[in-house]
Amino acid sequence: MFRLNRGMIAKGLGVSVVLTGLLVLTAPAPAQAWLWSGTVTLKGSAICAGWDSPTHLSLWSPISGTIGFSFPGSPPSSYSYSHTYTNVPSKGTYVNWDLTCRYAGHKTGQFNMSRPVFGTTYPRDICNFSPGC
Repeated sequence: MFRLNRGMIAKGLGVSVVLTGLLVLTAPAPAQAWLWSGTVTLKGSAICAGWDSPTHLSLWSPISGTIGFSFPGSPPSSYSYSHTYTNVPSKGTYVNWDLTCRYAGHKTGQFNMSRPVFGTTYPRDICNFSPGC
């Protein structure tokens, strides 16, 4: 018959605490968002035709209203933009966009934005030319 005494229990608990601590310290940090998180960063470039350059980009969605980005309107033909949404529904949402280029004027469009399966970034370039980016 095997009997446990207090010393053996204390040693076992000590080993368990040390191993748990090591697992916590060595576990990789989770990404900021996953499929079940509503935080999504929309990130991309506003792109005009090679000789033109963007001056303004407007994004509108039912979850955040209008977000605007201003650009210098001088070369290069593309500028980066980024916006973090904190409440993207699990089914996703749509985003309307309006890109204004210095010489070509503006073009509008729409795309669906969903939660990424892994990570936080939803990449999307927006162009003023056909067939688009």
